[in-house]
Amino acid sequence: MHRNGGTTTPELWNAEARPSVAAEVGSVDDWQSNIAANNGVGITPASSTRLHPHAEIVYIPLIDAPSVPVFLAWAPNSRHPALSDFSRVAHAVVHGAPDS
Repeated sequence: MHRNGGTTTPELWNAEARPSVAAEVGSVDDWQSNIAANNGVGITPASSTRLHPHAEIVYIPLIDAPSVPVFLAWAPNSRHPALSDFSRVAHAVVHGAPDS
């Protein structure tokens, strides 16, 4: 488990269904290296398949896994012209509201 920066932690699961943690690592590279070396398996958000591809790792969707929190952040003094529209669209996508 990548405790320092990972978003998929055992606390996402109810106590009776919580996966055990065999090892903690300090980076995504270490996490992937351990999995590729057949030292275990990992659970990660779907975005990892795009953000952290690895030739020796197969990502398989888990249909019954809990959701991972997603945050949209920007600097408080940001005046980017697309910020308002982007924030509105992101909110609509996450909450299923129509984009209007």
